[in-house]
Amino acid sequence: MNSPWVMGISAGALSVLIFLISASGSVLTAPLIYASPLPLVVAGLGWGWTSSLTGAVLAIGLAGLMTGALGAAVYALSAAVGPVWLSRQALMGNGSGGDAPSGQLLVWATALAALLFGLCAIWFSQYEGGLQGQLEIAVTAVPLDLEGIIGRFEASGVEISREQFISVFSAMIPAAMALIWVMALLANLLVGQTIVERLGRAQRGRFEIAKLELPKGLGLILLVLAAAAFFSGNVGFIASTLAAVFILPFFLTGLITVHVMTNVWANRDAEKAAGFRGLRKGLLVGFYIMLLVWGLLPLLVCALGFIDQWRGLRRNALAVAPHQGE
Repeated sequence: MNSPWVMGISAGALSVLIFLISASGSVLTAPLIYASPLPLVVAGLGWGWTSSLTGAVLAIGLAGLMTGALGAAVYALSAAVGPVWLSRQALMGNGSGGDAPSGQLLVWATALAALLFGLCAIWFSQYEGGLQGQLEIAVTAVPLDLEGIIGRFEASGVEISREQFISVFSAMIPAAMALIWVMALLANLLVGQTIVERLGRAQRGRFEIAKLELPKGLGLILLVLAAAAFFSGNVGFIASTLAAVFILPFFLTGLITVHVMTNVWANRDAEKAAGFRGLRKGLLVGFYIMLLVWGLLPLLVCALGFIDQWRGLRRNALAVAPHQGE
């Protein structure tokens, strides 16, 4: 299957099939929606981004025929736009003959999520209350035991009314969906690159995760959004959602920094490296457990990513031990 067109058509058909299966209503198949971009990613990274575009156009058309205009729009936003654009950017290079930097692709994925959220906010602005108002209506309609949930908050010493809970919970939904979308897209990008390498179709080198660098301006954007999040109304809602989206690259950079720094530490003494590596694995397991149970730790990881961006913690460590990053 060497033809980009044939591969694109095949990838589009498989992608929309996975999407339709995930939308069948079964709890077991619902998670498959996160794998629906993968065929288009493989086509894009292995056969060129025009192959991915061909598949995306076909898949959007099929989704429209089988589920209507709304289904086609949902498929396009969730499974088609990201793979086509990121595969294009991944193969564009860095302007000096090398591969496109991994940090650049991470920023593009984040920017796409922000753009899609912006389009949704604009679309729902024609309805009462805008996007947040419509989400509050949707949350109210869902058969949740709100009184029981609020009761557990009150039992822990947090006073919150039903209206406040619905407002806060509905405001968190877009950010959570955007973050999941970005993480799924990045996972598909990594898996897709591995697949095309196995197939002998790779058109770029592996993504250098340990050396991922974020542009300096991203931190300034995040600070502006964080400040705007304190405004009330739609401005605060939109700014807080975008801040949550744009903090993700710093969180991931913080995680990478933890891995790189601990790996450099574990391998600093060749004679004791084996013992230190075992200790490092145990420390990382404990770190990820704490990440799940201690609410402050994710913020500290984001702060570490922010510091790494400005101070070059990983860059300095890898300059001393260039072969010890992960």
